[in-house]
Amino acid sequence: MRLLIGVAFTGLCASTLISVAMAQSQPKLPVEVQQQIDESRKDCEPDKAVFQPGFITHRDFNEDGVDLYILNDEHLECGANLSSFCGSGGCSIQVFASNGDGKYAKVLDDLVQRVGFPHVKGRLAMHVDFGGAECGRANVEPCAETLFWNGSTFSPAN
Repeated sequence: MRLLIGVAFTGLCASTLISVAMAQSQPKLPVEVQQQIDESRKDCEPDKAVFQPGFITHRDFNEDGVDLYILNDEHLECGANLSSFCGSGGCSIQVFASNGDGKYAKVLDDLVQRVGFPHVKGRLAMHVDFGGAECGRANVEPCAETLFWNGSTFSPAN
């Protein structure tokens, strides 16, 4: 019995140390991104906001060593409501990009069915599928838009 308790306690201590080490190794979020997360948490009240895996993703979009952050409300649970920020037009998604001075700008805040970051014709791009209502169709028929990074924002190609 003591051996089982000792093994369980050792396992608990090890998992706690791993959790603490992982938390310490996580990069601090930019202020602008954290403010949006705090706002999402507030929007869930009086229910508790549960941020599921996939709610926040980040990647070095333009290979400059600075991450772009994507918040996808499809992975936000408010109480018993899964995807309470989603509808037939998609889910609320916010994209934050560095503006070069250490601050982040929100470059997308919309209902989106899907967002991706391909290279198109050798250029960095954000491909967005909006609900069809954005272009006079039914929401189930997405409107695709490809926006290109100009160093400070995403915009249609000229």
